[in-house]
Amino acid sequence: MTLNELAKEYKQTKSNAILNKIFEVLSSEIKTKAQKIFYKQKFIKDKYEVEIFNKVTKKFVKAERVSTFKLCDTKKIDLEDVEQELYLLVMKLLENFDAEKPFENYLNATIKNWRPDFIRTFNFVQGLNTVNESELPEKNDKESTLDDIVIEQKEVVEIEDLFNNLTESEKKFIELKKLNLDKNQSQLAEIIGVTQQRVQQILESLKKKCNYHL
Repeated sequence: MTLNELAKEYKQTKSNAILNKIFEVLSSEIKTKAQKIFYKQKFIKDKYEVEIFNKVTKKFVKAERVSTFKLCDTKKIDLEDVEQELYLLVMKLLENFDAEKPFENYLNATIKNWRPDFIRTFNFVQGLNTVNESELPEKNDKESTLDDIVIEQKEVVEIEDLFNNLTESEKKFIELKKLNLDKNQSQLAEIIGVTQQRVQQILESLKKKCNYHL
């Protein structure tokens, strides 16, 4: 079946088996698109004005400039986060597209200028200039002994190292898992709105990063 036929059938049946087939068809395209967004695409960080000298009028005039960033340079997001966002986008498009029209055209038109939701949430852009999360906090509350400082620093570093190694999506997933300890992978996938295979990928990633047993 073609992608358009699969999309139309999923629209009618809401079958997870059909959804998985759609993801299989799009997996290579999603991976390629995610890599381009993560490693090559530039996003606007902020806008600012500069004054430049106009040689004709002999006056300084204001000109607008923008500073940009690439996701791969931020160290706050992983490639897998971008891939997950793309899978979620496909699911939203499957729900909203007109079944009388080709889904593939709708997908290509939407994905062309798409950018991840997390750039607009969690104050992602504003947070690019914040202090590095791995730095130890200042201890202004009381005077500590040398032993206290050594122990406290060791504990803070271990915790920071653990969570600095996680993406925002993985942190949110851990919280969701804690609230749903009785749910299996398929049930968690239904809550999040992804496939069971995607939940398994997240779990495997967590186990590799921090030996998190779920």
